[in-house]
Formats: sequence, structure tokens, C-alpha cells
Amino acid sequence: MCDSGGFGEHSGYQAAKALYELDDKPTAVFSSNNLMTIGFLKALVDLNWKLGSEVSFIGFDDVDIATFLNPKLSVVARPMNAVGEIAFQLLHERISFKGTLPKREYLMSPELIIRESCRLMKN
Repeated sequence: MCDSGGFGEHSGYQAAKALYELDDKPTAVFSSNNLMTIGFLKALVDLNWKLGSEVSFIGFDDVDIATFLNPKLSVVARPMNAVGEIAFQLLHERISFKGTLPKREYLMSPELIIRESCRLMKN
């Protein structure tokens, strides 16, 4: 369908084209990063494939532009403020304490934000 491991804009564009050409087009697509999302959205325009009505779409990361698109983009948002706070805390500890620090594990749940790019399926 698209080049394996290519997580750039071109891969997103090529994936959209390949999916659009299928006899049985998908009704929903998930993108694993912002670059692929950009490529996919560009292809939707070129293909005249209607986002939110002909195909639902969810991107990964809640970038500011997601709410300015028409339709507004549904996303999986990561708690980036919390990630930044933890990274700062770990860096500060590393600088302040010269010895070996214990290993730690953090679990931060993402949030699914449904906007207009996902149509609700009717039973």
C-alpha cells in the first residue's frame, strides 16, 4: 500500500491514494504522526475524498491547527505538559545528584478528542 516505515508526509499522501483506489474504500483511517496526517489531508483534497462524510479520520497529537481545519480534526492527544514537567524533573535530579539514580516508569494516558472529522456511525 505505501512504503514500509515511511512516516513522512509523502507516505501519508501515498497511503491515502492507495486506500482511495481500493474497491472497498475504508470508512475510517488513523494516522500515526503529524507529517503523515498532513500528507493524508493533502491527498484527500486532491482526490476530492470528503473528510468527515466519506471517510472519518483521527490524527495523532493535538496540534493547534487541528481545530482550524474544516472539518475540525479528531485526534489522540498526549499529555505533553506532563511529559515536559517530568523531563525537567528528571534532568534537574540528574544535574543535582551525581550518583546513580533509580529507574522509574511513568504511565500517562492519552485522550481521544472526537471532532468533526469523525462521523458518528448510526445503528
